[in-house]
Amino acid sequence: MANSKLDPTVPPGLHLVSAFLAMEPTDSLISIARACGGGLVTERVQRFVWDYCIGEAIGKGNAPYLKNFLKKLIFEIESSHSTVLDELYEQYGYYMTSLKDDISGKGNTRVCKCISFLFPDGCSGSPSCPMPRKLMVPLHCSLNMLEGDTGCAVWPASLYLSEFVLSFPNIFFRKSCFEVGSGVGLVGICLYHVKASKVILSDGDLSTLANMKLNLELNQLRTDTGMPERSSQDLNMLYRKQAKAEMDNKSQVNCIHLPWESATKNELQEFMPDIVLGADIIYDPSCLPYLVQLLAILLNIKKACSESQLLKNSFDVPLVERLENGSSKDGLKKAPVAYIAAVIRNIETFSYFLQLAELADLAVTDITETLRALELLPYMQSYDRSSIPIFEKVVPPSFLELGLAELVSIYSDLSQLGKPPVVIDAADLQQDPEGTLCGLCEDLEIPFDDAMLRWEAGPKPIDGVWAPWWYKSVHQSTSFNQTRKYPQPFPFSLYDLLEKSLPLYNMLRRHVRKTTALLKSPLPPPDIPVPANEKLLAWVGDEILPRESAKVSVFDSVVQGGDSVWEGLRVYNGKIFKLEEHLDRLFDSAKALAFKNVPTREEVKEAIFRTLIRNGMFDNAHIRLSLTRGKKVTSGMSPAFNLYGCTLIVLPEWKPPVYDNTHGINLVTATTRRNSPNNLDSKIHHNNLLNNILAKIEGNNADAGDAIMLDKDGYVSETNATNIFLVKKGRVLTPQADYCLPGITRAAVMDLVVKEDLVLEERRISLSEFHTADEVWTTGTMGELTPVVKIDGREIGDGKVGPVTQRLQNAYKKLTEESGVPIPSYQH
Repeated sequence: MANSKLDPTVPPGLHLVSAFLAMEPTDSLISIARACGGGLVTERVQRFVWDYCIGEAIGKGNAPYLKNFLKKLIFEIESSHSTVLDELYEQYGYYMTSLKDDISGKGNTRVCKCISFLFPDGCSGSPSCPMPRKLMVPLHCSLNMLEGDTGCAVWPASLYLSEFVLSFPNIFFRKSCFEVGSGVGLVGICLYHVKASKVILSDGDLSTLANMKLNLELNQLRTDTGMPERSSQDLNMLYRKQAKAEMDNKSQVNCIHLPWESATKNELQEFMPDIVLGADIIYDPSCLPYLVQLLAILLNIKKACSESQLLKNSFDVPLVERLENGSSKDGLKKAPVAYIAAVIRNIETFSYFLQLAELADLAVTDITETLRALELLPYMQSYDRSSIPIFEKVVPPSFLELGLAELVSIYSDLSQLGKPPVVIDAADLQQDPEGTLCGLCEDLEIPFDDAMLRWEAGPKPIDGVWAPWWYKSVHQSTSFNQTRKYPQPFPFSLYDLLEKSLPLYNMLRRHVRKTTALLKSPLPPPDIPVPANEKLLAWVGDEILPRESAKVSVFDSVVQGGDSVWEGLRVYNGKIFKLEEHLDRLFDSAKALAFKNVPTREEVKEAIFRTLIRNGMFDNAHIRLSLTRGKKVTSGMSPAFNLYGCTLIVLPEWKPPVYDNTHGINLVTATTRRNSPNNLDSKIHHNNLLNNILAKIEGNNADAGDAIMLDKDGYVSETNATNIFLVKKGRVLTPQADYCLPGITRAAVMDLVVKEDLVLEERRISLSEFHTADEVWTTGTMGELTPVVKIDGREIGDGKVGPVTQRLQNAYKKLTEESGVPIPSYQH
């Protein structure tokens, strides 16, 4: 039995094929495929996928979609250590070589989906139930509903309304049906299927209308278009034809261009619908007056209808109906009626619709408790209709509903006009309402009034008919509530929404008014040494980010334990000085620390180049290049937790040499000793800099440029940030690199000493030798070659920059001008 073939005509094989034809999200397909194999995508399931899905779609289906499905399918199979069918590998290889990465975002954005309505057992007697209990509706529709082609998308409400039509065919049988905003025409095709006497589909967008007509033809429906002028004789003839069509049970389909704002009673007179339908048409507040006016016209054309009521379901996928005199589901009157399904995404918009409907004498009631549609799309995991909505159920907030994108846009527009608006965080208002409102009034130059802090309880006239459900807690309040000491647990069902919205919130939060004592920082805003660096772009991980967004994860090893290596690079005249040498040391340090999944040398160089080019930094710039062990799956010391690969950070800044290389600097000797190789080898250029920082604190306290660090035996090692040299009687000396980092600038200067025909000696040097030296300088990427004029209060030589120092500074400057790795796009 386990090896028997899957049957594409019954679940779960039927569900998999149906989901594939409907171009359901590939994750949904994988989920159904697992179900077909009892939890795994077995060889039997793979063969089924190839025979009935991939194989059938080659040359006909959307290639990027097929490629993505194959990619995830192969990953799923390999993850369970199963063998992938050769056909699947070969077809995926074909797509990999023949499709560009960005093909899905260019060219034709229309695809052909096939929506399969699957009727349950026991419905064979229903007029809408086909044999063999499956209605397949092919549709040309939009690939991306967010790029200006929304009318050609298949929206959840149209699926719900289509299910409703097919579930209750007797309501629509031999009825004239008029759909407002028909989109792809799915509801109209279902109306035709249940033998409505006449189907009129309309849309205000001509391209959507053309696509709708194409879909009708695709489903073998003959269509008429246009809305011709008719005389009374023509109308009488039309009514006779319509009556005959109803007697003959022959459906007719019309497609008309109907902009809501210009629709008139005269041009709609000929249609006289029994039923009006609409899916997801309550969305734009500016269009709602025209929509309600259109509904009122269509529902009142038949004078026999004495009273009009508009019925609407509410949340998730609401359904509304217009009934007369409290008609029940068993006794619907022949008066015009409207069925409208919509997802209520914005409470204010829906409330506005209800107000307009009330003004038009159209009453709204929920009918989904009495008319529950069949679930005819069980394979659609992306279509959420798990429960019939009720008024108390609130739609989960969406990214658009939060309005943060609009707020950022408004802030940006006003700032460009030179009038940045005042920004207030609701959390701050609740925590300190008086202080926040006082500050706001001050900015707006209006007097503060204590009445702003309290109000009367109860509903307001503008609340709308659903206020008891939506505003119940607000109606009970009379002032700002005291905030909780501790917050409530975060609803993790909204985690994805938080990730999307938090960057926008943080951007606005940075501009929140901070004049109240509550919001003021205890520290004054710092001055950035180079103001141009206030706005820069940095590389973090695999993306370039603005300064304020350039952050690493709290799970990164550099946060968890300083587990990282780094290099300092300097840019001169379009070239990166000693880039290859720095990269050699970076990779050596990473290897010494046993980093895994390290990016390649070319990948690191590419990130450096891209970041510099994006910032336009081609001269007088410094790069802090860091490579961390990467993000951990859980906090802890063990590198076994680092399963994401290394994190690369490229931080460029406009930065001249950090020391006074013209007049020189002072040094002091720190009591903090340099780490011994017995403890931590300084030749590993690691990020664990506490040893250096403790010495730097001593230097800062002494108002010195840096601090000299001694080794365990009392010999000079280096400073907290640089290597160090001295000149005595024409000889140049520098400490051995046993305890210090053998710097790349140090090596370059040592080469220059030799080239300048000076005697170079590398050995252990005591502190007193530095105190009595003729000249002293330090070397480092950030500071270049920096003269030292005083150590521990003792003048070096005559207290001025010495001749050997100047000579080597000039040689070093020439070296930086003549060498380095060019930045690819830079031109002199």
